[in-house]
Amino acid sequence: MSKADMVANLMFDMLNSFMIPTNTMQSLFQQHMNKKAEKLRDIIISEIDSGNFSRINEDDRVSLFFRLTQAAMNGSARSNLRLLAQIINSRAKDENINPELFPSEFNRYASIIETLSLDEIKMLSVLLIAKEDVKGAFTVNVFENAKLQYNKAKEVVSKKKVISDDMVELCCSALQRTGLVMKHSATFGGAVYSTTEIFDEIIKLADFQDCLKKEGVSI
Repeated sequence: MSKADMVANLMFDMLNSFMIPTNTMQSLFQQHMNKKAEKLRDIIISEIDSGNFSRINEDDRVSLFFRLTQAAMNGSARSNLRLLAQIINSRAKDENINPELFPSEFNRYASIIETLSLDEIKMLSVLLIAKEDVKGAFTVNVFENAKLQYNKAKEVVSKKKVISDDMVELCCSALQRTGLVMKHSATFGGAVYSTTEIFDEIIKLADFQDCLKKEGVSI
């Protein structure tokens, strides 16, 4: 049996397991692709409107488009795709960035953002609001600064009911995997969370609150 025959048999077995008739697979796949492409098209039209892509060579433009399309095909939600599109647009307008570094930088951000759940995006938005509100009271004490930001974030969640109160710590803990949030442990127990420098980089390029608002979520 040739390698191609083996692959064909494996595909046939897997399709049977999912109860998908092989003669409809191509049609189903095309429908899936069309739905994802339509969702992405609307976001690109609304977000990528004024970037100067002439500074980016053709191969890199294709790479950026492919990476954004890949996120869409992998099932990233509209809010995630909108954030990615905003990053592309912001960077394309930035004449100070080296265009040759843009694709690799975008791939790094995309690998983070495409994994975020809606609750995590909400939590990041709340942490940003909290930091802006309390940063005037920041000192050289990193833990105390994180404590101010985290406690303020919990107040915002409790007041605005962005997510349930018991989800705050769960979201922040989960967000550590992305590098956007850091945990700070107290000497005598307890922990607080703060946003990181990577998050500070991303919010210069993408507006989390604007993204949520456009998807019908207000904070």
